[in-house]
Amino acid sequence: MHANQQLHLLNEQSDLPEPVQNVRVGVLAATYVRGGCTCGGAEYFLYINLLATLRSKPLMSLKLLDRPLARHILAQLRSKDTDQISFRKSMVRLGRLIGYEIADDLGYIEIDLETPVAKAKGISLVGLERVTIVNVLRAATPLVEGLLKAFPSAKQGVVVAKRREHESVSPPETMDVDIYYSKLPAIGKEDIVIVADPMLATGSTLLKVLGLVSSSGSPKSLYVACVIASVYGVKRVLSSGYNAKVIAVEVDPELNNKGYIVPGLGDAGDRAFG
Repeated sequence: MHANQQLHLLNEQSDLPEPVQNVRVGVLAATYVRGGCTCGGAEYFLYINLLATLRSKPLMSLKLLDRPLARHILAQLRSKDTDQISFRKSMVRLGRLIGYEIADDLGYIEIDLETPVAKAKGISLVGLERVTIVNVLRAATPLVEGLLKAFPSAKQGVVVAKRREHESVSPPETMDVDIYYSKLPAIGKEDIVIVADPMLATGSTLLKVLGLVSSSGSPKSLYVACVIASVYGVKRVLSSGYNAKVIAVEVDPELNNKGYIVPGLGDAGDRAFG
């Protein structure tokens, strides 16, 4: 399923917010070119409207981390010339930024406090002590390292998953996923769960992991932290019924015949660990 088919599917079944009226054409056209999308016409406008919505709205079901620093780091991750150590460190940096974005969404209460000089007012984020981060091994490990810098007291869960990759005639709509190991803490109704997986391609792995999370409890909030998502993968996750909020640095337009995001950044696990 190439870009035009994926975008038509999104258009026909989308439950995403309506595109904003004032499309920032210059920025979005650059994003479109950077994404390497091969579709045109109606698909082009659907793609840029989708990105316009994501870049101009507050946090909702899908949010792009539209910060120049995040996009600068993403460019380093994408480059085939980035070495293993630099790749891993850049993934950690993005994990920290994504963590801060999630923290901004938690809500807060106003508090009274006293400095060494005088009384003052401040805020306290709600739920910082109730965060659980689920590490989808092995690719998510450096991303989780960054998330832990934003949530140092978070509990951790681990899922070891592997896609059964093979090249097909057209991009796959689903992929078989083997779960080799899963260990999640008990999840309460006031907990905040962050599932970390750097690449949201077909969504098959994430849907398996979200199913495991659901079996462990019903959290107050459920986030998916990824670096790059595909249009098709986003649609699958947001229409899955798990009520997850997806945060990504970029949405790329298509998948190749092996289920890799195009242009993407390659295999995140291999590039981080060899």
